[in-house]
Amino acid sequence: MLGGEYWLSKDKYADTLADPMLQYYDIDNAEAHLVEGDKCGYDYALNIFRENLWVTLLGEYEHLRFHIGLNGTMSELWRTGFMRYGAYRDEAAGNSEMFLSPNYGAKAGIAYKIDKHNTLEINGQWQTVAPVAANVFVNALYSNRFINNLKSEKDLAADFSYVMNYKFMRMRASFYFINFQDVTEHYNFYHDLYGGFVNYTLTGVNKQNIGVELGMEIPIGKMFTIIMAGNWGDFVYTNRPTASITANNGYSELTPGCKEVVHTIYWQNYHVAGTPQIAATAGLKFKHKDWEVKVNANYFDKIYAALNSERYTPDARGYLDEGSDQLNAIIGQERLKGQFTLDASISKSWKIKKHTLGFSLKVINITNNKNLVTSVNEQHRFNYMNHDGTSFPNKYYYALGTTFNFGLNYSF
Repeated sequence: MLGGEYWLSKDKYADTLADPMLQYYDIDNAEAHLVEGDKCGYDYALNIFRENLWVTLLGEYEHLRFHIGLNGTMSELWRTGFMRYGAYRDEAAGNSEMFLSPNYGAKAGIAYKIDKHNTLEINGQWQTVAPVAANVFVNALYSNRFINNLKSEKDLAADFSYVMNYKFMRMRASFYFINFQDVTEHYNFYHDLYGGFVNYTLTGVNKQNIGVELGMEIPIGKMFTIIMAGNWGDFVYTNRPTASITANNGYSELTPGCKEVVHTIYWQNYHVAGTPQIAATAGLKFKHKDWEVKVNANYFDKIYAALNSERYTPDARGYLDEGSDQLNAIIGQERLKGQFTLDASISKSWKIKKHTLGFSLKVINITNNKNLVTSVNEQHRFNYMNHDGTSFPNKYYYALGTTFNFGLNYSF
């Protein structure tokens, strides 16, 4: 309460609007004096039920093993609102309609053993996935209304691997392919073009990940092992999804007479953010009796900025000349420089009769590199008046400096 006697549950962004009811989070208790323990802002429940059925068949022969699996899922979801927010007064309280999402999938894999040292493996999977609860409603905090054109996500994945296992080296090399279709994404942010907070939904987002992975271990004598692993990937958007924008807090319309704006987002061939698409590690492991020491050097690259979809629309680019510096500042996706870290760990265990006592110590980022950028996001805000992509610079997130993790374990 910050020293106050009571709290008025009002939306501070809506107190100057023509409709006074828009400012109340609960119009049935508009002027109630809330005290400690009372609920304010929003009050709702998401009711989720899910039934799963799966069948798996496993088989193994002298040179061949395989697995086949099928699964089916039924998801039921509805929202129950306990307050009537002013901007959504007709769709805020009570039970929403029920959202039903039947989904299914299949997977299969075969491993062929050429000889006792070499194996070929191939795996595939196709499935549909229900949208997460937070992405089903236009604004789950205040409204029972579903997002339009909501579909289950469709995923197709396959990988092919060669596995080698000798005394002098163990290795696994893989190629993978993953395709995502009809992904739904949902955001809330301040939209400069409409001068207020909005509910922002992307539907029909398609993405594709392809890449190769390599991992190997090379023993050196009885106590040392060289460990190396790497991944090269290319993760891109493969289509132009649809954005749906509605007013969020304090407004029932984006502009007079307009409750929803729908337009196309030009994302095709841009890179998906969220993970380095090149990663490599090389290290040395020492193991003797109950001691184990590891040192690893790590490298990350192809780290791309998470996109602000509104920068990839005709409204953002206006009539700027193709190839101009001003246009490139809007639609050019930033790629971070390669990043390097050095880590080390040590562990030891002791047998005490029938019990085990052990410890582990890990030191992350030994070089104390505080300029290590882990991710970067384009801001959702944008200067539409001047079509300026530099008015709201990208946001950068940095890793911690040197970090120590220490653990003790005792088993009995």
